[in-house]
Amino acid sequence: EARIIFDEALGDEITGVTRGALNMTIDDFERFTMTGQLEVVEGGYLFTLQNVINKQFEVEPGGTVTWFGDPYEAEVDLLAKYIVRAPLDPLLPSENELPGRTKVELDMALQGNLMRPEIGFAIEVPEVENRVRALVESALINEEELNRQVMGLLVLQQFLSPDPASAV
Repeated sequence: EARIIFDEALGDEITGVTRGALNMTIDDFERFTMTGQLEVVEGGYLFTLQNVINKQFEVEPGGTVTWFGDPYEAEVDLLAKYIVRAPLDPLLPSENELPGRTKVELDMALQGNLMRPEIGFAIEVPEVENRVRALVESALINEEELNRQVMGLLVLQQFLSPDPASAV
């Protein structure tokens, strides 16, 4: 089992079951080094953002954390998923015949330096017909709108209505 704490005060951490080899060394000068790689078998990521958002993501199997010496300079390559049920109406207000609350998967990719990873988001609606899925993808085509909808899903558990300022 492994546990990586990003911010102890906020509780921002990844925990899970891993496999791999990790070498930890303390030399004669009391310098601590870590080398090796852990692969996630199963795990969770308690994502916190400025004490406003506190959501438990499930870490997908196969992600890795790799150390090359400095314990704080590890490289991470992880995918985590948060699932919510939300109506699509606010995102697609001009569409008729949308399903009611539907499963929405919010994917978060963490890559790069463990302490300062690049974070990317994606939103998927796996249980809708292809036409509706394409409409959702089209509505989320620009990164600003995608990030706005990510915040809506994380904070309010729903999509946000289109930004009237962007229609000008």
